[in-house]
Amino acid sequence: MDRDDEDDLDASQYIADWQPESTDEAAVDEPGDELSDLPPASGLAAEWLGLFDQLGLSGLTQSIAAHCQLVARDGGRWTLHLDPGHSALYNENHRKRLEQAIAAVTQADVALTVDVSAPTQETPAVAAARRKAARQKAAELSIHNDPMVQRLCAEFSAEICADTIRPIDEPAS
Repeated sequence: MDRDDEDDLDASQYIADWQPESTDEAAVDEPGDELSDLPPASGLAAEWLGLFDQLGLSGLTQSIAAHCQLVARDGGRWTLHLDPGHSALYNENHRKRLEQAIAAVTQADVALTVDVSAPTQETPAVAAARRKAARQKAAELSIHNDPMVQRLCAEFSAEICADTIRPIDEPAS
């Protein structure tokens, strides 16, 4: 074939297409604190986080309990604050189930009051979301910092599909 009539191809105009996109380092390094403005649980609220896992609740009652904060405990009288954003389906049956579950775990009589009021510290649901976000961030950093991945990106213009990164022990969705 005679190629004398073709101009030499200037590949420089296409180089940008083959370079890996720069990652926004700030986005990779930012913690998942946008999940909630609530501070980490302490005192009674922290005790509730530990107790919540032992209650053995399921379904809607579990979901309601996950959005509560323990704000007072005076002997057998307990007061929880239920996040208003998760109170639409709350009713007296849920309070009774929570009361029974708490009494079973603590092995003491409990009179439970549940007030619909914004929590001032993290609830079990917020704490779980923060743990999940931290594990996700650690998985992403592990991939981005892996020498083999960096080499593949540099040598072969490989790209990391951020939405496919999952912690090892998390099931694929």
